[in-house]
Amino acid sequence: AGYLGGEVKSAGKREDEEKMNNNKAKEEGSILSLITYRSIRYKFLILCFLGFCVNGSYNGISISIKKLPGDLFQNGMLFYVFEVIVGFFSGCMINTKFFGRKGTILIFYFIAFVSFFVFLFFDNVKEFKILIVLICKFSISSIFTILYPYILENYPTSIRAIGLGITTSCDNIGGMVFPLITELLTEKQLYIVLATLNFFEFFFMLFMPETYGKHLPETIREMEESDNTLKEKELKMIN
Repeated sequence: AGYLGGEVKSAGKREDEEKMNNNKAKEEGSILSLITYRSIRYKFLILCFLGFCVNGSYNGISISIKKLPGDLFQNGMLFYVFEVIVGFFSGCMINTKFFGRKGTILIFYFIAFVSFFVFLFFDNVKEFKILIVLICKFSISSIFTILYPYILENYPTSIRAIGLGITTSCDNIGGMVFPLITELLTEKQLYIVLATLNFFEFFFMLFMPETYGKHLPETIREMEESDNTLKEKELKMIN
């Protein structure tokens, strides 16, 4: 009788543990997890902002090509053939220890910001104008290519699909809004807006982690523990 009672208690304990684990899995797998936990909340908000701005900038620059001097079709072919090279170039950079994911994105943000800024002062020089816009498009296209794998690496497995889905939705909103902005603003006004957004994107990207060669947490609990450990190390360095 005692043996049977022990078996029943063990079975009941296992059931309780399974229920607790299932409840935790449901909590971690919900959309609220993106804003409930600090370790994922700031990343989620920054990635949504970056996605919105990058996709918007990409579409805005693509549409503004028609305002450039010269033949529209020749400019279009030049820009989109050049964009094919971007995929190979940026793909090689993010897979090197020297640049990594974060370093590559920051470099292209810096190049894009400088290009937008230079454009505002040399918009009257036709040949130079095309070159500057080409550099802008190269930089933004590189970030656009890199951002999606980087987004995936910043979400734990339990909410990766949800996080990517919402971040992609923000990307699409930027893709819908910026074509309207491009048509309403003058070329100079558009590039002022893009330069401003690019500055904030660069700034917020500084707070994001490097994911190349790093262990990627599979659960939010693991991410929370990793975040707390990082905080402790930073406090020790400060002290």
